[in-house]
Amino acid sequence: MIDIFVKLYTYFEKWNVEIVVFPDNQSTNVKIYMAEHNEGDFENLKQIVEYFSKITISGIEFIENAFFNEKEQVIETNGSNMIEILSLPFVDAFRTTSNDIWEVFQIFGIESARYMIVQEINNIMEFNGITLDIRHIELLADVMTSRGFMMSTDRHGLKKNEGAQVLARASYEESVDMLSKAAVFSQIDDLKGITANILVGQIAPSGTGDCELVMDI
Repeated sequence: MIDIFVKLYTYFEKWNVEIVVFPDNQSTNVKIYMAEHNEGDFENLKQIVEYFSKITISGIEFIENAFFNEKEQVIETNGSNMIEILSLPFVDAFRTTSNDIWEVFQIFGIESARYMIVQEINNIMEFNGITLDIRHIELLADVMTSRGFMMSTDRHGLKKNEGAQVLARASYEESVDMLSKAAVFSQIDDLKGITANILVGQIAPSGTGDCELVMDI
């Protein structure tokens, strides 16, 4: 009970509101009563109620539930907080992982994020019974992480890719906007990319299209 009181006191101290905590003998719940208050205290009542959902009495913050996987002998959780979890002395840091790719990127860096992208996409494909060469997934992960940060594979990500040619950007989404901006800023597409050559009906300079056959006649 003292742990509950300390947590609640820490949260509500800034409102200068006195609280009284009583255990409910009829259930496992705890009833909380506001002690004597001033007239202005009710102005903050809505904020106080909202804060109840954010209070962590015990355990690790952001971890809602935990389940023991007997087959693999691991603990699976709803929610992730790797900074707190990895600081526990009994946690195996070499086997602990998270499917929150952004959290992995912030803690371990871009290479770890790339690895997790490959693993997560591959797991989804296998779960749905789809067989896909891992090299295709690795190529996608390389594109998303090659610039040192996480880049989405949509129009927002392509906008960040300054090296993408005009027709390559226009072929994905917002074609009119991309072509209009290219015209306003006098951008030029030299047709060296695969997408640009396909759009204009030319053989792309890659694979068999990257060489010429000369016959000795």
